[in-house]
Amino acid sequence: MSSNPELIPIGALSGLSGVPAETIRTWERRYDLLSPQRDPSGRRVYRSDDVERLQLIAKLVDAGERVADLAALSHDALRQRQRLHGGASEQTLPDVIRAAVVHPAAAWPLSGGIDDTGCRVEVVARSVDPRTLESTEPVDVLVLDLGALGPDPADVVSELTARLTPKITLVLYHYASRPLRRSLQRRSLRLIPAQLPVDQVRRQVLDALLAEGSRPSAPQAAGTRAARFTRATLEQLSNRRADLQCECPNHLARLVLALREFETYSRSCAAQSRADADLHRELANGTAAACAEMEALLARVCTYEGIES
Repeated sequence: MSSNPELIPIGALSGLSGVPAETIRTWERRYDLLSPQRDPSGRRVYRSDDVERLQLIAKLVDAGERVADLAALSHDALRQRQRLHGGASEQTLPDVIRAAVVHPAAAWPLSGGIDDTGCRVEVVARSVDPRTLESTEPVDVLVLDLGALGPDPADVVSELTARLTPKITLVLYHYASRPLRRSLQRRSLRLIPAQLPVDQVRRQVLDALLAEGSRPSAPQAAGTRAARFTRATLEQLSNRRADLQCECPNHLARLVLALREFETYSRSCAAQSRADADLHRELANGTAAACAEMEALLARVCTYEGIES
């Protein structure tokens, strides 16, 4: 990777902008839209402000404009065109976005204004250790540095989202294996390269909130439903060997684990495919309701059998 901390690979650029990597390459080839550099291994790397540029162009293309007419325009000109197309007015934006942060730099300056939107991010809770993060105020967004989450980040994120119930959760990462990234994305988390400048992170916070607000209303999502049992507890119960009258705790724990996995899978489909988003959202919400019922039954069985859970 390039030594410049603000350069990001095409995969990260695609994920943050919502524009497929192949489309980015095509627009570069045909319209000279971006000017990527190359890292020592020859891969394309992009400036962090290319994220907003691609987002603006994608929205204008959706509104009927041609990429050929947009390629040479500046950021300001693109923003002006978006306003002409009736983009979200400043009155529709929140004045303040309340954020809770886990970051190894105790003074990481996430608080601040977001470009010329009139909106600002305010950190209401901060910690270098996820175990001590608490907030006395409602949290709109949870921002987590992956390196501060320990060896089992997925479980830590699940516990934090259940406890703080943020509207969205963003995870900053320096390096992460593909299986780990997929595991986090299946939990409807937005992954952001940690090398992005903090003003770009604020912009990602706003964009993620606006995207969440644009979705049809639906029953409470898995990320905001307080789970009765941690994954570790469920796995212990599913493998429990004890002198019990029946094996109901084992079977119920396995059912809850399976339901959680299917709920997560369904939500990842809804996030990645627009064509069948409604169907998969319905599947996920129905599975979440079933999971809550099974968790309640498991809790009752544990109480009856005298099992500490």
